[in-house]
Amino acid sequence: LLVREGHADAKVNWKLSGNNAITLIAKPGPRYRFGTIRANQLGSLSQEDLTSYFLQPLVETEAVELEKAPYIKEYSALGVTNVQNLLKSKGHWNAQVSLVKEHTNHATRAIDITLSIKPGTLYKIAPPRFTKASTEDKSAITSIVASFLNKPSTTENITKIRNGVEDHYRNRGFHTAEISMRFSHRG
Repeated sequence: LLVREGHADAKVNWKLSGNNAITLIAKPGPRYRFGTIRANQLGSLSQEDLTSYFLQPLVETEAVELEKAPYIKEYSALGVTNVQNLLKSKGHWNAQVSLVKEHTNHATRAIDITLSIKPGTLYKIAPPRFTKASTEDKSAITSIVASFLNKPSTTENITKIRNGVEDHYRNRGFHTAEISMRFSHRG
């Protein structure tokens, strides 16, 4: 419980005090919180996005406020993964994020985080290839996808394409049609 509240150096000992009782001696030590989250470059991220996505796993799992997020070591790695996934959802499918440094600021009792972000290529949506679709369906699907060509291959755009194709088949009466999409990164 103490570690979950940000007391990374907490010590708890026990002793038998008689009458079938155990006495716990808790020394919480100083309480630390996550401080400033920095990166070598933000790319398409804002500073606010970087901070909120890095701390999101902690805030949601431990039900704490963003501004008061206690420092819990295991959440640094989860934060790195979360920021990397955000970049992927924005079309940087080969993005790499790593933890460079955790600096303890004893004056403010904050752990400042420095990340290395290599966003990589911003992938764009290329003309699709179809399998197992009739010529008529290919023509209709091509027109659905046309407005997305050369736009960033974000999760949002890909979801819209998928929904458009599914709607095409539903509108034609194929309510149980199964649509599968595969991605390949090229060029």
